[in-house]
Order: sequence, then structure tokens, then C-alpha cells
Amino acid sequence: MKTDRKVITALMKLAKEGDIAKDVKDALAQFVCLPYCPKGIEIASIPDLRWHLFCKHLAESTKLPPTVGAFMSILNVCMYRLGCDLKLQ
Repeated sequence: MKTDRKVITALMKLAKEGDIAKDVKDALAQFVCLPYCPKGIEIASIPDLRWHLFCKHLAESTKLPPTVGAFMSILNVCMYRLGCDLKLQ
């Protein structure tokens, strides 16, 4: 799976920062979207990708990417395990 340098940078920032900046969240969301995007389509927003897959491909709920709420929960767990005091916006 190919990824952007922004994603690598975002993952490195995750371990250093207590607060998660919007650009870091966006880069990580883009990384989450990569395996779910159909070939030839690049969608970097979780809600947009979920909508596209549900409407265009009639994907079952088990084949959709996580919701934004679940994504933020996963980030919360990651930050907790890293020992950071997380303050999500």
C-alpha cells in the first residue's frame, strides 16, 4: 500500500503531541481511507468515502470504513497507549 509522506509525518507527530492538530487528523483519515477506496478513485474524507461506497457500490456496512466517531475513538486509544493526555476537538 502506497502512502503519502504527510501520513508518515502525522504518525510521528502522534507520539509527540498531546493535542491532535487538524492536519494530523486529516492525514490519518486519508490513511484510513486508502484500503477502502475503489481503484482509480481517491477520496481522503471518511464521511465522503462512506457515502460514495454506500451510494455508488451499495456496500454492506461491514465493508465500509469506520465512522468519524469510531476513528476518533481509535485515536483516543492510541494516544492513551502512548501516554499522552489527549484533548480531541
